[in-house]
This record gives sequence, C-alpha cells and structure tokens, in this order.
Amino acid sequence: MKRACFLFLAICLQLSTYSQEYLYEDFSGTQFPPYGWNTAPIGFHWVKSDSNHAGGLAPEACLVGFEQTGTTRFFSPQINMPGEDTVILTFKNDAVINDTTGLKIGVATRSQSTWEPVWEIELFHNYGPSDVDILITNQHVGQPYFQFCFYVTGELSSIDYWYIDDVHLYYPENVDCKMQQILTPGHILGPVPTIGLIRNLGITTINEVSVSFETYCGVVHDTLLSGLNLDLFEYYVFAFDRKWVSPPGNNGLKMWINNIDGGPDGDQANDTLIKIIEFGYGE
Repeated sequence: MKRACFLFLAICLQLSTYSQEYLYEDFSGTQFPPYGWNTAPIGFHWVKSDSNHAGGLAPEACLVGFEQTGTTRFFSPQINMPGEDTVILTFKNDAVINDTTGLKIGVATRSQSTWEPVWEIELFHNYGPSDVDILITNQHVGQPYFQFCFYVTGELSSIDYWYIDDVHLYYPENVDCKMQQILTPGHILGPVPTIGLIRNLGITTINEVSVSFETYCGVVHDTLLSGLNLDLFEYYVFAFDRKWVSPPGNNGLKMWINNIDGGPDGDQANDTLIKIIEFGYGE
C-alpha cells in the first residue's frame, strides 16, 4: 500500500503524544475524483494517471494543462478536526512545464471561506519529483468543514502535467523519526560507504538516534548518532564505519532505526528500508 520539503514555521508546540490521521489518498480507487473530492472549474483537466512520476506507486492524480488563464483547483472533502490547532499535510509531486511564464503551483486551505495559500512556488523550470511537507497552523485548522486544495494559477497552457500522489493529512506524533532514504548507490563495482538519511517527523526535537544495517550475509552493524538537534522536518545524513560489500548479483541492503533518545519511536512503520544493490560490470 502506498504512503502518501518545506518547513514553513519553526515554533514550539505543546501537543499530545498520539497521532491522528484525518485523510490519506493514493488515488488507487476506481472513482475519480475520489469520493468527496472535486475540481474547479469543473472539467476533465484533473485526471487519474496510470503512472508514478510523483514518486509513489501507480496510479496518481494529474493536472493536464489547457488553454486558459486563471486558477484551477483540486480540493479535498470537508474534514472536521475539533480542538486541533496544528496539522501536517504531506504529498508527492512532479510538475512538468513547457514555458517559463511565472506559473505558480500551491496548496491552500479554507473553512467555508476564502482560500488561503499555505504553500506556493513559482515555476521557472520543472519541479520534482519531490516530497512536500506543510505545517498548517492557520485559523482554518480546528474549524468545521476544513478543506485544502492543490491549485495552479497563471497561463494554464504553460504546464504540461502536475502529478500528485500519497496525500496525507494528520496530526503528528510527539516522537517520530523516519528512515527516509538509503543513499548507498544502487549499482557498485566494489566496497562503498553505507550511507543513510533520517528525518524528524515528530514534534519533539531529536538529539540521538540508534541505527543499524544488515550485510548480505546477515551480520548487523550498529551506530549511535548523537548531538543531532533535529527539529520537525529536518534531515540528517549519516554513514556507518563499515562499508557495504557484496558478491556479484543483486543483494538487499536493510537499514533501520532502533530507538530515539533512548526510547521507542512513536511510529515504527517508517523505521526500516531495504534497497537492492547490484554488484557487477554492466551499464
């Protein structure tokens, strides 16, 4: 199952220790737009695409550019989040343009009111594939009928496609560190550094993380990353003191998080990654 970076605010939050998922959409259902979603202006320019350009798994949502100057929106169902003052919206995306006319893509929110942008970039070149993370703390959060939308504004024929996938709206864990990526190359010709990237997705600042990797023959190597001071959405690239070596062929490099600041991770579902490493003299 698919899992639907920008830090807009650096603020000190006093929040509870549990997480709450309010919406997850990977566009794999038969209906499009999905139930409760809609587009404006109404038309056939937002479609389901049997592709994975945004970086998730097929299918995905896609805006197909068309001849019009203005704004087009793809917006979520209404969501009630009583008592909340903070939520995080994450999604994968890939924008392909054909003209550098200052076209803008963005995300906005509302609660039976005017749309208010919470993330926006001007496109002077292709953008993505990339993950976008938005901390939303405006007056719409916690109000009845909260909605968010993806929008494109400007000369809409200047964009070829905007692919969107793995849309996730949630209240964050207090403690959550994600094994974001294995950076060791996928094709090697000899021993290479064993490198990974972790990311703080929780409210609490992270100072220490224990991580491990397993060799192709089952030996586990550990390392302790300390002095990190990672706030929400911040990354840290690390390397083990043992290099990755493997025999010819394809072998899986497994890397995972053991604990955070000496305690368990609030969301252990994102703690482990496996990457296939090919050893050989091909292309």
